Amino acid sequence: MNILSVKQYVKYAAPLAVVVLMASAVVAAPFLKNQNTQAANGWVTVSGCTKEAAASNDDTYFNTCVNNRSVEGMVFRAYRAILNRNPDSAGFKYWVNVAAYNSSKDAVGPVVKGLLSSQEARNKGALTENTQVFVSELYQKSLNRNADSAGLKYWVNQINRMDGKRKTHQSVIGSFVQSTEAKRVWSIEAPCYVTNYDARYCAD
Repeated sequence: MNILSVKQYVKYAAPLAVVVLMASAVVAAPFLKNQNTQAANGWVTVSGCTKEAAASNDDTYFNTCVNNRSVEGMVFRAYRAILNRNPDSAGFKYWVNVAAYNSSKDAVGPVVKGLLSSQEARNKGALTENTQVFVSELYQKSLNRNADSAGLKYWVNQINRMDGKRKTHQSVIGSFVQSTEAKRVWSIEAPCYVTNYDARYCAD
């Protein structure tokens, strides 16, 4: 690399790399990285399902496997995060079709919005006005764990901030649903429930 190339790198590429690293840190901070744990540990798998290998200490696996990237996997996680249950067959089919139709733009938003505005979600208090309770319950339903203090503070602040970067409840749920941690937690459950996914459509 000649001197001019080095100067150009320092001027343009290096600052950009710092920005990318900082952005990655912000996005990753609210969720826990895999610590060589078995996916879906402690969860009861759907009866009769053959478990796929899901133990891995590399989160890339959970982010890239087709079951997790499919709209079916996303809809499954959305049901867990919002309604705290597995999807019923009619509802599952309906929202998978909605997600597939919108997969080229935003597969997640319409599904989260629809489930969140349902009567069942209202009956279950899924959209409580208490931000701390909302985030705490989202950790339990979506990630099967208590919120860590840093993550709880981060998401509460994101919802409560008063500027143009404020996040809605819907967008926060979408972040949880599509997080690597949620994909890891449900990487056995979702593929077992999703027996006929269409790999042409991806939610991310």
